[in-house]
Amino acid sequence: MYLSSLHIRQFRVFDDITLYFKNGINILIGENNSGKTAIIDALRICLGCGKPDNYIYIQESDLHVNSTVPTENNTTIQFDLTFEFGDALIERECFYDFISQDKEDPAKQTIQLHLKFIQENNGKKKYFKRMIWGGDNEGQQVPYESLQEIFYTYLSPLRDAVSCLRPYSYDNKTSQLFNQLTKYNKGEEEIELNEERKDLLAKNLYHVFEDDASDWKHILTTGKSKVNAHLEGTGITRKHPNIEMRYVGRKFSDVVRGVELKCPVYKTIEDGQEQKYFELYQNGLGENNLIFTSVVLGDLINRCEDNALEIYNALLVEEPEAHLHPQYQNTFFEYLNELQSKGLQVFVTSHSPTITAKSDVNNISVLQRKQNIVQSFSFGKLTESDYPAESKRHL
Repeated sequence: MYLSSLHIRQFRVFDDITLYFKNGINILIGENNSGKTAIIDALRICLGCGKPDNYIYIQESDLHVNSTVPTENNTTIQFDLTFEFGDALIERECFYDFISQDKEDPAKQTIQLHLKFIQENNGKKKYFKRMIWGGDNEGQQVPYESLQEIFYTYLSPLRDAVSCLRPYSYDNKTSQLFNQLTKYNKGEEEIELNEERKDLLAKNLYHVFEDDASDWKHILTTGKSKVNAHLEGTGITRKHPNIEMRYVGRKFSDVVRGVELKCPVYKTIEDGQEQKYFELYQNGLGENNLIFTSVVLGDLINRCEDNALEIYNALLVEEPEAHLHPQYQNTFFEYLNELQSKGLQVFVTSHSPTITAKSDVNNISVLQRKQNIVQSFSFGKLTESDYPAESKRHL
């Protein structure tokens, strides 16, 4: 399945606009402040409504303000999404409550998801009431489990790659990749990585710290005894605190949080030679952004290939040209095109002529302002009579 259209009403710079998308990669271009980021944020709000950790919310400043009518007061934001069915039967089973019947074509059905945010005032403060429904009829409830089958990954334009890849950091992208693995290769054998095996692997790893013959256990015992001795000496008899110590991490997720990324200095080394490494902070911004993006894509492609995870996956990328040499932009965009075969729908905003020139013209949507109204122009919606083949070749 893929998102074919997004209708936005009363959101930021948009009064009423419909955008049309293709299966695969979609490019949004336009002048500054024409609403490209607003579209990406609208997608994040809608595609993430089944994610408990979707850190983007509707605020009062998101309500559309009509600059030509000062008396107009908007209190409602609405998003309407239409998805086209793919070949998988599970899509119809999972999104049964979202199905919309085309009134003109009895053979055509689509998946429709609607979100409405209404600003209300309880006398003390203003807040937004959220309504979600599927299909043609407002109020038709949809199961939360179905919303969880819709997943997206977002790459911001100026990302802090070093912080996001640092071991034990919050929202560590490397650990996220490993936590989502459901199988791994050991030689020629493919091994299922379920929760039971993850628990066993973690237990085997940390057994060395608990073995009576292990020096690690005795080191920990010595340090603990010194602290408790001071607690006993400085506290009240029989009322002083007592502490227990143990090495951090008893779960698989704890172990992979400590995975560290480094760049080897030498391409090849001889036997007995020691490899040296560059820390990530020693790399340039462009190189680190490619490393960060590759880690994120590794997790996302794993989700696409694993049927046990989400049914729909999207990648939202803002200005991938940030920090990248034009040739890197070229190869990066070509790689994004290759990912279409994985069932991934990609949305890219860009100011880069290099990236735009590499795209199929039919996948480009142009945002433009006309007298304070933002409009969308999608090449893919034009017919042969509107858009002769010669004009297409010229563009």
